[in-house]
Amino acid sequence: MQQYGTDWIVEELVASACGDRHDARTRHVFTQALYGLVRQAQSEQLLALRADAEKAIGALAAATQRRRTRAMLRRIARDASSGQRSLQFERDDKKGQGA
Repeated sequence: MQQYGTDWIVEELVASACGDRHDARTRHVFTQALYGLVRQAQSEQLLALRADAEKAIGALAAATQRRRTRAMLRRIARDASSGQRSLQFERDDKKGQGA
């Protein structure tokens, strides 16, 4: 089975574009230009993957932060409604009035 790797594709492009009519220097320059394009495409692809990963992680982190904030607000509301209904001195006054 023949592999169609980058080296093979670059050589085929150089052969089809230059053929036999150009000298070795022209072929070498064209080959290196194509390899430069390949490296550029790889680096752009890597940057795009990193950006997508950061977006995904950021969205997950934001959702986690929202859940934590909602839970904290629920705890604050629960604590406020259960233990803060009357002040200590108000409770003492009510005990003294009833006795």
